[in-house]
Order: sequence, then structure tokens, then C-alpha cells
Amino acid sequence: MTDGFTGNVVIKLSEGLAEVLSMLFKQAENGGSSLGQATGRILNNSPGALLLGVKGNVVVTHGKSDSEAIKYAIHVAERMVEESVLEAIGT
Repeated sequence: MTDGFTGNVVIKLSEGLAEVLSMLFKQAENGGSSLGQATGRILNNSPGALLLGVKGNVVVTHGKSDSEAIKYAIHVAERMVEESVLEAIGT
């Protein structure tokens, strides 16, 4: 649990990190990396950001996310499990 300011900073950093990682994973995917393939499929068009650095599958959505975005974020978390993302990144 955290205060609103710190929580918002964490969310914004996570969103930025997800964008950078998405770019890197897409580059790796084009090179045939299994990490890139596993995460590249998940990161495409995701309304949320994967929160890395925790021992679990976490997708952070924006505070203005509608019900469709939340539904899709749950689907993304499910795909993280199916694609073994945590194992691919070595958590």
C-alpha cells in the first residue's frame, strides 16, 4: 500500500517501461528470441502495462480504463500464464 502520489509515479513508470520493453521485445521477436516471442504476442495492443519485478502476473491499467479495457487486461494476465512469461524472464 502506498500514498496516491507514489502510486501514480509507479504506474507512470510502469507504463513507460512497458513501452520501452515492448519495443525491445519486438526487436527480439524479429530475431527469433523465445523471450521476445512469448512477450511480444502479449504486449501487442495491450491497454495495460505488464508490471515486472514482482513474483506474479500483474497488468496495470490506467485509472480511466473502461470495462472493456479491464476485461482485456484480465485476458492479458491469463495469456501471461499461458505463455509462461514469468519463467521466460527468470523471476
